[in-house]
Amino acid sequence: MLNLAFAFWDENWTGLRPWTPPEGMLPVGECRMTNLQRRLKKIEAYMTDASGLVPQSQRWLEYWDRQIFNYMQDPEHRRPAVLFPIEAFRAVMKFTNDPTSLVGSIQAVDE
Repeated sequence: MLNLAFAFWDENWTGLRPWTPPEGMLPVGECRMTNLQRRLKKIEAYMTDASGLVPQSQRWLEYWDRQIFNYMQDPEHRRPAVLFPIEAFRAVMKFTNDPTSLVGSIQAVDE
């Protein structure tokens, strides 16, 4: 049976033929990015920092722990390749009591 919702009369008005999508239209089941998906992607981009990771995640904390550790271990204290966000510095300082923290593994120097 012919589905009339997706059919139309042919050029000669001799009968119904199935509708075919125009050139460039996506096949059924494949849709373009919706407005909501575009907006979510934009928000996700704002939610990441210089590390490209989501703030306050475990990977983010480990990344900044490594960056600050490398900076603290540099005897010349050259400017880091990436500037540390205050939020990251505070999180790493709280993380120093964790045994897996690199910054927490640095021995204190008495002067």
